[in-house]
Amino acid sequence: MRAQHAVPAALAVLVACLAGCTLAADDVADPPSADAEDAEDPPSATPPPPAAAPSAPGDAATELPYAARMPPEEEVDAMVLDAADAYLAHRAAYDAAARTGFADAQLLEAALEGTDGSMRDLLERESASLAEAGHVVEGGTEVLGMEVAWLGPPTADGGGLQVVFDACVLVRGVLRAPDGSVARDLTAADAVYVQPRLVHVDGGWVLHEQLQQAGPCPGDLTS
Repeated sequence: MRAQHAVPAALAVLVACLAGCTLAADDVADPPSADAEDAEDPPSATPPPPAAAPSAPGDAATELPYAARMPPEEEVDAMVLDAADAYLAHRAAYDAAARTGFADAQLLEAALEGTDGSMRDLLERESASLAEAGHVVEGGTEVLGMEVAWLGPPTADGGGLQVVFDACVLVRGVLRAPDGSVARDLTAADAVYVQPRLVHVDGGWVLHEQLQQAGPCPGDLTS
């Protein structure tokens, strides 16, 4: 599945990267690269389970084969599309909050909604830092392309389906200081290659982390 989008989105994490911050990452097994499998059809090309999710001894439910824990293929297709929409909706909400300098409490709450773990921690720190400095983001990012890089099945402890996307985003804009001057030019010459990881929780998708990858974006995501 390829979810091709070109919409205004958020500067979350990308602003932090351009400012020299280190992206947060949980201690989870690294997903395989997108070119290790057919990313156009993730349900039928499910990779082996991550080493970070072993079965608990004595629990018959945890002894199901990896493939048996996956929802039906047609259900996975629909869920992956929902996950892509959830990621883009989050980025748009964060972008709207950043344009106010995070002075609007409702917009900030909307930006944080649907995040947890290292992603929520990073967004809270970033928004507090920019708000304290009185900086306002003018601009945003354009999502040039998204495709599935990895799928993980529901876990024995109740965790839901996980999906990691390859995403290429192009940053345009400036960070405006309280006196109106440009504190930082955020515009990037090339698209940035990131991998957001979303987890299905209580019928919806939660953005758990987003990691910036070394090297240029995959060419098929920017064409």
